[in-house]
Amino acid sequence: MIADRLLARLRGLVGYAPSAWSLVRILCFTLLGLLVISLVVPYKPGELISPWNRVRGTDHSHVVSLQLGDTRGYAPAAPPGSYRIAWIGGSEILGVRPRHQSIIPGRVNDRIHAVDGKRPATDVYFQNAMRLADELSSLHRALASKPDLVVVSLNPVWVLNDLGVQQWGYMDGLLARGSVWPPSDWPVAASLVSPGDVGWKGLSSLFGSIDDRLYWGTKLTEKTADLSFLDKVAKGVEPAPTGLGLLGLRRPVDFWQEKYGGVPASAPVDTKQLSVLQRGVRSKSSINVEVLRDMFAAVRRAGVKAYFYVPPISPKFYARPDGKKAIEELRSQLVDATKGETTSKVLFDPQGLQDRVRPTIYKDIVHKLNPDPEIRVLTGDLCKLIAMGGHTTECEAS
Repeated sequence: MIADRLLARLRGLVGYAPSAWSLVRILCFTLLGLLVISLVVPYKPGELISPWNRVRGTDHSHVVSLQLGDTRGYAPAAPPGSYRIAWIGGSEILGVRPRHQSIIPGRVNDRIHAVDGKRPATDVYFQNAMRLADELSSLHRALASKPDLVVVSLNPVWVLNDLGVQQWGYMDGLLARGSVWPPSDWPVAASLVSPGDVGWKGLSSLFGSIDDRLYWGTKLTEKTADLSFLDKVAKGVEPAPTGLGLLGLRRPVDFWQEKYGGVPASAPVDTKQLSVLQRGVRSKSSINVEVLRDMFAAVRRAGVKAYFYVPPISPKFYARPDGKKAIEELRSQLVDATKGETTSKVLFDPQGLQDRVRPTIYKDIVHKLNPDPEIRVLTGDLCKLIAMGGHTTECEAS
C-alpha cells in the first residue's frame, strides 16, 4: 500500500511511470554508485591474525587465513621468487603440545632447504574443524595464487562425514568462483552455493569495496552501535548463551556425537571422534565422493603437482580391532572414490601414513603432541614428488 501511494505521488510530481526501462535505470544507477564507492573508498587487504603464525614452523611459512567471516577467505603470502607450496588442512596439521606448539606444514617446509635454488615458502590454508567442501573452496583459492605444489590433508574423522560436508559457509563465494567451469563442477556447487554467494562474488570481482565489505561493515558498526531510539539499560548483564550460541562454544565432535553417535556424552573426546569416523564410513556418502573428485580434477586442470594424504590416527586406537577396521574401510572407500583421479603428478596416499609413521604421542585420535615422525615421512614424500621432472632439491634426510 505504501509503495502504491509512493508511485502515485511520483506520477503526480514528475510523471513517473514504472516500466521495463525502470529496472534498467535502477541497475545503471546501482552500478554507477558502486563504481563511485569503489573509487572513493580505499581497498583494505585482509590481515593475517591467526595465533598459529606465532608458533614453531613459521619462519618461512604463514597461516594465510583471514578473519572469520571475511569472504575473501585467505591472503596468500609466499614471496615472489620462492618455491611456493599451498598446504590445506584443519587442526590435524597442528602440533598441539602445550608450550611447544607447531604447525606441521611449516616444519616440513623448514626441512626442504631449496628447490632449483629457490627457498620454499608455504601458504597454509587452515580453518579449525575444516570439512571436505571447505577444503574444496580453499583449494580453488590456493590454485588461483599459482603455487608450484599443493598439499591437501584429509582428516580421517571428517573426510566421509556426509552430515557435515561443510563448516565455513562464508567461503561459498570461493567455491562459486572456482566452479564456473567445467560443468562437471556444477552439481557440488549447486548443492552448497546460494544465488547470493554467486552475486556477491561476481560484484566483488568488479568492485573492491564489496570484496572487503567485512572490514568496512565492522568499522561502520563500531561507530553506529550506540545509535538507538531505545533507552539504554545501565550495567546490563550479558545473558547466558542458548541455542546456537551455546552450540558455538562446544567442540564440533561433541555436537555430532550427541546428535548421531552411540556413546555417552561423558565419553572421552577420542572415543567420540572414533564414533564419528565410524559413522562416516558406514554412510557411504555420494556427496563426499563428488567433492573429493572435484578436488582431484581441479589440480589436474591446473597442471600443478599435488599430494593428498590422510594423517594417521592414534596408535592406541589403531591397535584396537574397531579402530583398525574403521581405518581399513576408510582406505577402501577412498581408493574407490579416487580411482582414475591420480596421475604421475597428482599423488594420493589413502592412509598409508598409518603404517609408515613411527608411533608417537597423541592428545586424542588425530591431534599429535609430538608430530616429528609424521613430519619426517611427509618431508620424504614431498621431496620425491618435487624431484620428479628433473628438479633439484635439498632436503634433510629422514
